Amino acid sequence: RLFGTNIPKKTTPTGLAFLRQHISHLLPNIAPYVDGFNHHLCDAAIAAYTAYLHYRGKTELCGEPEEGAICLPFLDRVAYSA
Repeated sequence: RLFGTNIPKKTTPTGLAFLRQHISHLLPNIAPYVDGFNHHLCDAAIAAYTAYLHYRGKTELCGEPEEGAICLPFLDRVAYSA
């Protein structure tokens, strides 16, 4: 949801380039390093960003808390444009 619905597979060169570009925009302080990121590091950066959004009250929990839930960003509360 953070980057829309039509996202290329992260295991392809196109998908990895997509993630790197969008992560650089979200987290400008790590932009100089993202060219060296594989898809696992991209996942970690997005997870850290989502945790930050959750701390700021900008996520919603999906799922049952006793079974495990996922935090998803509220798109209307996250300033992002590709």
